[in-house]
Amino acid sequence: MENFDLKKYISEGRLFEKEKPKDSKYGNKSRYKYKPQYIEGVKKILKYLTPQGRNYFLNQLKVQKSQYLCQGVEGECNIGNTDIAKEEIKQMLSNIGDIMTTDPIDIDIDWKSVTSKGDVENNRKALKTWLDIASKVYNELNDTTFLTALFKDLRIQKSNLFKFVAPILYRSKIYSNNSKYYTGKGTGKGYVEEHVIPSSYVSKLLFKMVIDNTVQEDFDILMSKYFQVLLNVEDDNKLDSAGFKSTMPSGWDFKTDDPWDRYIAGGVDLDTIEKI
Repeated sequence: MENFDLKKYISEGRLFEKEKPKDSKYGNKSRYKYKPQYIEGVKKILKYLTPQGRNYFLNQLKVQKSQYLCQGVEGECNIGNTDIAKEEIKQMLSNIGDIMTTDPIDIDIDWKSVTSKGDVENNRKALKTWLDIASKVYNELNDTTFLTALFKDLRIQKSNLFKFVAPILYRSKIYSNNSKYYTGKGTGKGYVEEHVIPSSYVSKLLFKMVIDNTVQEDFDILMSKYFQVLLNVEDDNKLDSAGFKSTMPSGWDFKTDDPWDRYIAGGVDLDTIEKI
């Protein structure tokens, strides 16, 4: 895979170039210049979704206090304040009727079941559909501004669609220090829920699929290699120390290469891992 830098797209789109509001009463607060493009992109995505799909999508933005929807004359949303985002969403829905399609493409998605505990195949179908829609909108606008912002917004929250598509399929045969199982890093004991292909790396691949309009061709290939391992802490530390915390070996190609290549390169003995 060609080295793909999401940050470069962001910087080229100047998404985060800020300017101070003309009204000085907001002090040092700053606002983003590209909110209109972002909202336009979101509206175009909504027109391809059923009401259930729209509710799911907008709720994701609202729950995580979308930093772009929150940009308004009253400044930025602070922690715990989603009022501005809610108002923006209300305004979107109030005037969206004239752009809604009569043929949404998510009719076979059960959005109510798209959760961390939901069926993985349904979750993957939902993500693939959403990415396909995002690709259509990108081709309409020919602008990465809203897309980079949207990816950032949707990945901020721990509970989001991007993280519902990697099932736990393997585990280390021996966990650390005979400690009980735990999730998350930091305690130094037990297991870690570890994505065999780092989730941030997968996000970049998905972004590139949207830009290149290859979601239909490439998504299922990537998902067939995307899963989690209950990895003991010692092996997780090996990956980090070897420089593979959030990346794959140089030149790794998701279409042709083995997802375990990162573990092998990081010094993890695959014989110590078993299928659940």
